[in-house]
Order: sequence, then C-alpha cells, then structure tokens
Amino acid sequence: MATNGTYYPPNSKEQLLDRLNDPKTARNLNLILDKIDLIAFSVTALDGLLRRSDEIVEAVAEGISDLNKTLPGVTIGSTADAVEHIKDLFQVSVKLKEVLSSPEFDALMASGILSPETVSIVGKAGTSLTESYKEANATSVSNQKIGIFGLLRMLNDPDIQRSLRLLLTFAKTFGKKINA
Repeated sequence: MATNGTYYPPNSKEQLLDRLNDPKTARNLNLILDKIDLIAFSVTALDGLLRRSDEIVEAVAEGISDLNKTLPGVTIGSTADAVEHIKDLFQVSVKLKEVLSSPEFDALMASGILSPETVSIVGKAGTSLTESYKEANATSVSNQKIGIFGLLRMLNDPDIQRSLRLLLTFAKTFGKKINA
C-alpha cells in the first residue's frame, strides 16, 4: 500500500513513482546522492576487504606469532591479546618519551653518573659490598671479635690500605664539591 492509501502490487512502477514522490523519500535520496562518492569508495573498500579477508587473517596470525617470538615470557594467544599488548607498549613509550624529554633526565645525563667509568666503579663497589656481606656473615668469621689491636693489625693489609686511601681521597674530593 502506498502512502496515499492506493494499493499497488509488489514491485510495480506505480509503487516506485509513489515512493519517489514522497517528500521524505526525496529528502533521503538527495542525502544519498550528496554522499555518492563516499558511498562508492566505502563499497569498494569493503569489497576489497572481504576479498582479501583470508590474507588479512593470515597476516594478523603471523604478526601475533612474531610478537610471541619477539616478546619472551609474554604469550599472545589472540588478536585481542595482541591489541592489549600493543596498547601497553604504546603507553610505556609515551611515558618513556616524557622521561627522556624531561629536564631531570638531561641533568642526569650531563652529571656523569652514567659514564662508563662511574658505572664500573659503582659496579665494583656493589660486588665488593655483596662479597663482604657474605664473608662477614660466614659462621667462622661472624663470631670473631675485632679489638683495637686487631684493627691496627688490619691497617697493614694492602687491600685495606687501598680502600682507606680511596675512602679518604673520596671524602676530600666530595668535600670540595660540596663547598663549590
């Protein structure tokens, strides 16, 4: 039945003409005609997507497999997992960019604290601290008392002499830097 109350058999010319004469239909057709280029592009793109869907699914699966190999300890079982990991990586990269562009990071890099020589010295100090801690807590040594004469005897040890010289030189140099 048409909008004017007239009955037309399905798919008749009269039905089509009646619908085309309806102002609402005419308005909607004009909207469609105004967007015809976009509609044609969308249909073409959708058609291409559907035709290549097998290739796309295969490429996504291959990408997930590559991510699984690249990120040890992280198993990505689905596309949703991959998307979540990519989001996480993106958030980390944003934070990393903020840190790397901060004045604090520039000051840290200019300070010399990350120079290879400084890192090496700090590494040696850390290793020595760990070894000393283990040795001091060993059962045969941990109960041993050191008196004033034992301390004086230890001052003759060449390793202790080197450490004390380093400690005293550091104290003097650091004191100069504090006052500068």
